[in-house]
Amino acid sequence: MTHAFRARAALLGASALLLASCSDRTPLAGPGGPSAARVATPPYTQVSVGTGTVEFWPWTTSTLNAASPDDPVNLIIAGEGDPRAIRAALMALGASAPLYCSWSDAIGDEQASAAAPGGWSGSAIQLACGPFGPIRIHLRLFDIGDAVLGQAHFEVLIEGTSDHQVLSYALAEQIVTGDLLRTGLVDPATLAVTPPITPTTHRTIPAVIFNSLPPELQALVTGAPGNVASDVPIPNGDGQVTIVPMAHYAAPGVGSYQSFTIDFNQGVPKPFCQAPGDWVYVTGPVALEMTVGVASDGTLERYFRAQGTLSVTPIDVTVSPPIPTGLSYTANVTQDQQAWATDAAHWVQARLHQTLVPASGADRGMRTTHLRVGTDVPDDFSLVENCGAVRGN
Repeated sequence: MTHAFRARAALLGASALLLASCSDRTPLAGPGGPSAARVATPPYTQVSVGTGTVEFWPWTTSTLNAASPDDPVNLIIAGEGDPRAIRAALMALGASAPLYCSWSDAIGDEQASAAAPGGWSGSAIQLACGPFGPIRIHLRLFDIGDAVLGQAHFEVLIEGTSDHQVLSYALAEQIVTGDLLRTGLVDPATLAVTPPITPTTHRTIPAVIFNSLPPELQALVTGAPGNVASDVPIPNGDGQVTIVPMAHYAAPGVGSYQSFTIDFNQGVPKPFCQAPGDWVYVTGPVALEMTVGVASDGTLERYFRAQGTLSVTPIDVTVSPPIPTGLSYTANVTQDQQAWATDAAHWVQARLHQTLVPASGADRGMRTTHLRVGTDVPDDFSLVENCGAVRGN
């Protein structure tokens, strides 16, 4: 195996066919989750905010599973309880230091957090400071009533894929806090922090990804440039959550549109219906398109679709160079998302389809995931994986 192939393969891991567009989450685990029913909320942490308190779960999840959280919540925006207003205020700013980026709507996985009294809440508003790649700050906002939870992370796009690798939670928290101050709606004297709530690191950056970063990015993560021999813990600062009291931003938000294509051309571990040692080489384009509309009454609607047909070839990576071990087949992949937010309600829903064609055979099948959460709708997560048979009606 050549060095270039080894590096690319390790970068991708098992995620290339997920096409999650911002796959900074932990892998799906278990046979599935609750469907069409209320899901028990996780244990809450209570913190003082001004003269009141906020009870919330300081994590996010893509599976409504508190046992395997994705990312730590690192912001509580108090006073302004409408993520749409925060979106409009940030998008009205000019370029942000130190990345010299501007805020826009973000393509990314749907996630949920939870707080009292409403329970689970989806991130109907997702923002990015910077384009889809190579680097950006990704911010998810969760409406919890009189306040908004924020989860921010600094990430890099893994070349040749639709996946991002989180590099730092701490840096993102600092930049978002600075930009909220730049809106003029926050008095610096009112900023506060909670006691330590989450660990000072969460998850890791694979060493091969870290070593592929330029020295400047390595230094942003660890404080000093230089390659490493083992995976790097992702810094989460001191584990405290920044509390940002914010006044209301009254100007209306505007819609947005983005569309682009990502070309896959990589060797990866087979993402599902996998036997030990199964690797495949994947080629083909995937088109991504997202529209965010803001109606005259302020209602925000977001629609996203990723769609592509990929060629998949089994390969043997124990020899150098890797060689095909079977005939090529097709993978049809789609991902759909929809989000909606008004003055009184919000919800998000997502679905990911993957089908190996033909679907019959012990190593073939399909995977379908789904997440729906929001105001006055049943909490819903499901995962169906079908290998070795064609699914019936």
